[in-house]
Amino acid sequence: MSLRWTLCSLALLLSLGLLDTLDAAEQRCNELGANCICSEPLNTNVYTGGPSFFNAADTTSQQCSLESTNAPISRNSATIVGANDPTVLARLPAGHSVNFYMRANDGHTGIFWLGHDLGRSSPTPPTARVAYRWYRFYSANHQFNGEGACENSKLAQSGPIVDHTGQRVHAYAWGGLTNSVDCCFVGPNYSSSAPQTWAAWKDRWWRFEIVIRNRGAGQTGFTLQMYGKDVTNNGAELTMVDSSIPCLGCGPNPWTSTQAANLIPTSTVNSLASNNYRQGTCTGFQGYSHFMVAGWDTDQGQRIGPAYEVERVLANPAPAQPGNVRTR
Repeated sequence: MSLRWTLCSLALLLSLGLLDTLDAAEQRCNELGANCICSEPLNTNVYTGGPSFFNAADTTSQQCSLESTNAPISRNSATIVGANDPTVLARLPAGHSVNFYMRANDGHTGIFWLGHDLGRSSPTPPTARVAYRWYRFYSANHQFNGEGACENSKLAQSGPIVDHTGQRVHAYAWGGLTNSVDCCFVGPNYSSSAPQTWAAWKDRWWRFEIVIRNRGAGQTGFTLQMYGKDVTNNGAELTMVDSSIPCLGCGPNPWTSTQAANLIPTSTVNSLASNNYRQGTCTGFQGYSHFMVAGWDTDQGQRIGPAYEVERVLANPAPAQPGNVRTR
């Protein structure tokens, strides 16, 4: 096979948007090596499985498995598709290489999870520090809780639940942790610069990353930290939740420094998921891209960070060309 034929074939695959189906994992996963637990770019229009568990066809190794092996998506409805709406893709940063994103039907309600259960990983993932990151799009007509008859606020679930409450970000349901209280209308450690209107969330892509420390059963010092960034408008990354910071005045119960430093899981926290549940009569949809999980044996501030395929210009700019060099 000639080099010229190979290059022409690759160019054809790129032009058709088919090369992504050959990728096993995103670039950041490859960089992290053994620390990358699973990667689902969701850059495909082929989904297999059902009626409750779905697998994206673009990943054939290091796949995520939530409630079923190699199936990162749980939904009791065969409405999972790989969409390529140009208006939605245009809301991604310039230079991205995303051809498809995952979504359910417009007005979707009911169970809709995207994630991974660390209990299904082999070898057993570390407990010192794990992180999961994903991109989420809210359509312009997406209804949040209190907008019409749609009850919709969930964001993520990994032990505690994170949701939108009163147009902010809120963590609750701290059961399964000793020394905890179900505190705080916002936060803990809610960023005042985060969106405070529903309109500020819509018609844009958000990158979310949650870091969990000391998730093992009986480990002292469990913390949950959540970060968010509006990548459509290249906004600043915001710390939306940080359970390690006391929260004395943000709800009916205080979150003291003693509690913040001494949370202990009664069982190992394994399930890491974007929780997209809605109920009632809703409009709009949510889109998803580049879900990934990583873990480390040490707790030294490690993060997954951006997907180069999504934020290539912002996160991984092309190197400058040397001077006095001509290209053909």
